Amino acid sequence: MPAAPYTGRVSSEANAYLHQRINVLPDISLLPSLSAGQFGVAIIGYAVDEGVRLNQGRTGAAQGPAALRARLGREISRVDEQAVLVDVGDLVHEDGKTLFDTLLALSNLVTQVRAAGYRSVVLGGGHDLAAGHYLGLHRHDAPGKARTLGVVNFDAHLDLRPLEENGPNSGTPFSLIAQLNAQHEQPFRYACVGMQDTANTRALRHRAEGLGVAMVPLDAMDQAAQQLNDFAEQVDALYVTIDLDGFPSSVSPGVSAPGVDGLSYRTVRSLLGQLVATGKVIGFDLAECNPEYDIDDRTARLGARLLSDFLSFLAPINT
Repeated sequence: MPAAPYTGRVSSEANAYLHQRINVLPDISLLPSLSAGQFGVAIIGYAVDEGVRLNQGRTGAAQGPAALRARLGREISRVDEQAVLVDVGDLVHEDGKTLFDTLLALSNLVTQVRAAGYRSVVLGGGHDLAAGHYLGLHRHDAPGKARTLGVVNFDAHLDLRPLEENGPNSGTPFSLIAQLNAQHEQPFRYACVGMQDTANTRALRHRAEGLGVAMVPLDAMDQAAQQLNDFAEQVDALYVTIDLDGFPSSVSPGVSAPGVDGLSYRTVRSLLGQLVATGKVIGFDLAECNPEYDIDDRTARLGARLLSDFLSFLAPINT
């Protein structure tokens, strides 16, 4: 489904705002491949909250991509003039399909984006998107290349719940990723930054320990920079995902599971810049934006600013 055109303030200054920089494509089949020396980002909307429903959360995140785009277009452009920015539209959950079918469809879109030379950016939508995003990156960047793809998740939740008979949901994406890596006999490299004991059962924390997850608790964020530096050195490429419910509800009320406490924008921005500076980040996404419960567009504004920051940090990729 094509995205609506980006809009924003009209300026006589060329490319002053992001709505002037992002080219909306009617279909991914029209995505041009980047030539040697070019670099860019392709945005995919994951207009799906089926995983949230299955996880017994507040639905409404299917409208998240539209809300994030509406705010993103108004952001001042701080992107390298040589960067190519495109939007290939939204993926929706079709009647009669399982969530696993939809995640596979997302993975196919991500693989196409990577094959054309772009970094992938996914706007959500439930955090189940992480499984589809990772799978798409893995299929293009890991198999047969002896490469290790690491995941950095800024989140209050580990999202490592065991898979049940009714399949994946927004609480299981990293369990799916762990399972995928085990099948391919590849190491599971996962860091959760800002996790809270009040958002994860004891059993989930023990499961994370058993899987070797690098956990950075919210009350130990002063150690995050060093831990992420060590984590990045252990992998060949990085996928970064930000769950907007990892921020306090005063800042990010429009989410499936609002929190009393949480991450700070300034800290996450700094750590995001640190990760991008490694030259290893090939994929980025924002999850759980739910405009139905947002107040004054706070959550959408936060997500759009973080994506704008991410774009401003970019340079030609090293991996």
